Amino acid sequence: MSQVTESKKDTYAGQPQVLLMEDESSVAEGLRMVLHEEGFDVDLAMTGQSALDSWSQKKFDLLVADLRLPDMDGMEVIKRVKEERPQTPVIVITGYASVPSAVEAMKRGVDDYLPKPFTDEEFMVRVDKVLKERREALSEVIGETAETMEQEMESAGDDLADRPQVLLMEDEPSVAEGLKIILAEEGYSVDLAMTGRSALDTLHQKDFWPISQRVTEICSLL
Repeated sequence: MSQVTESKKDTYAGQPQVLLMEDESSVAEGLRMVLHEEGFDVDLAMTGQSALDSWSQKKFDLLVADLRLPDMDGMEVIKRVKEERPQTPVIVITGYASVPSAVEAMKRGVDDYLPKPFTDEEFMVRVDKVLKERREALSEVIGETAETMEQEMESAGDDLADRPQVLLMEDEPSVAEGLKIILAEEGYSVDLAMTGRSALDTLHQKDFWPISQRVTEICSLL
């Protein structure tokens, strides 16, 4: 079975995208610099609303969230993020650490909780940890999906003699690129659709092997 590398570039189809929600400018700029040096692309939000605005416009691989913000509770932002994309890793950073806030954060699906002050090294250890766990989860799902696809292809027999086109409809870049790599390595030509509308437009132009439906069903479980 084809394998997908776990490098940042291959797993996240480019620079890992981080949304950093922090209203203390010195901390925000320091963490952004550290992340940039490690190869991450960082969007900085100084308020909860600006974080939500950025979230609605772009796909992020990680949310780093302060809990004390000038306009709203950081936990509310986390709640909305998790409701929309529960698989997104979240690291809470706070200067007001407490047992109740830590418990609430974990109930919200937060992956790590880092009290201030902390060193750059401590921060990056936490970032690498949660992204590694996310990569491993994605690799497992991608591997299971690829195995299912191979079984369906084998059962199709002669129907696949011409190696037809595959339409992959998936809006999460890491999953989409991983599956696209697997299919490409097996000799298939893949059209990637990040939205339902673009998928429908593409369907009007080509004939596709219906396995893309199965791929979408599995990936939706993430």
